[in-house]
Amino acid sequence: MDIVAWRKEIQICFPEFVIPAEIGLSVVCQLFIKDIKHPFGLIYVDVSSSGKTIVLNYFSSLSELVYITDNITGASFVSQSASRSKKELEQEVDLLPKIKDKLLLVRDLAPLFSKREDELTDILGKLIRVMDGQGYKNNGGVHGSRGYEGSYNFMFLGASTPIRRKVWDSMNRLGSRLLTYNLDNPDKDINALVEQNIGDISFSCKQKRCQKITSKLIQELKVRGPVHWHREKEDRELVKDIAMMSKLLANLRAIINEDKISEPEKPDRLNSLLYNFARGHALACGRGSINPEDLYFVSKIVLSSAVIPRVKIFKKLILKKGELTTTEVMEAVKCSRVIAIRYMRDLEILNVVRIQNIEGKVGMPEKVIKLTDEWDWFLGEHFRRLMANS
Repeated sequence: MDIVAWRKEIQICFPEFVIPAEIGLSVVCQLFIKDIKHPFGLIYVDVSSSGKTIVLNYFSSLSELVYITDNITGASFVSQSASRSKKELEQEVDLLPKIKDKLLLVRDLAPLFSKREDELTDILGKLIRVMDGQGYKNNGGVHGSRGYEGSYNFMFLGASTPIRRKVWDSMNRLGSRLLTYNLDNPDKDINALVEQNIGDISFSCKQKRCQKITSKLIQELKVRGPVHWHREKEDRELVKDIAMMSKLLANLRAIINEDKISEPEKPDRLNSLLYNFARGHALACGRGSINPEDLYFVSKIVLSSAVIPRVKIFKKLILKKGELTTTEVMEAVKCSRVIAIRYMRDLEILNVVRIQNIEGKVGMPEKVIKLTDEWDWFLGEHFRRLMANS
């Protein structure tokens, strides 16, 4: 089984999920690269019944490599339960040792993201700390200080309905450990819905088929690992492309309060995570170095891992050669003029665009945003090819 044969099988069963499945595969394959010690977290985002769980289930039959849970709390990773002994907590309760060098799969993060802001911040804070890959320790009244130190690397795949702005801010405030991919699947027409029920292959058979071939491919890749990666042999220009996309994503994810960037984010961690993701994809394809195909998938993550309106406007800016009017922003985000102007101002505060008035315009006041010189690289043919079909 190789990546080409795997793609063909997924295409037959669920053509709309080839790209998200390949993204998930790239996350898992990071476990097989020797020098990757930082967990990578990805959340599939879309409305209910859009297929997020279908994709996650491709990876669910790898029992020796995948740990599945439907609930994460603040106490999940290192518990302080008074009703259990320390030995019982270590062997039966604590999540962290169970996910070491594995894929943690959470099918529905929406209940977590719907919690009160203080509770959400507490849980995300612990998750983010664990995603440093260096273990986690806490203190409690019953067991005192307990936890785990050392290398606790793992990969993380989850799913959620569209994420609220407050949740985005909470995640970004705590650091750039969690990235997202927006499936954004179009609605099926009547014929597609009919085929779903009475097609030649039943839904359950298609899903089992995808699980089987995904397990087979991952098992074959795992046997080759842990792979020693010769980073010194990488194409420097491709690594530079990742650095440019990291800088953009850091800007697009920044939190704005009172018309200023309140908590700017450095691109260093994003740069490392995106390079590791590109290597994971390269390994999935049977290669030992990255190429432009890997960067196509990196661009998919970059153009999904920020507040959605900002991403939609930026995509439209690229298509329109770096300039958009207020009306075009309204069309891109499907919002009112007042909201569109607010988004335009946000991007100006983030130093992504500059706003200018359109002189002599009759009717509603019209403004135009222009991409700043710092981001001219994204207007070039090279990046346009990378984001083709995104």
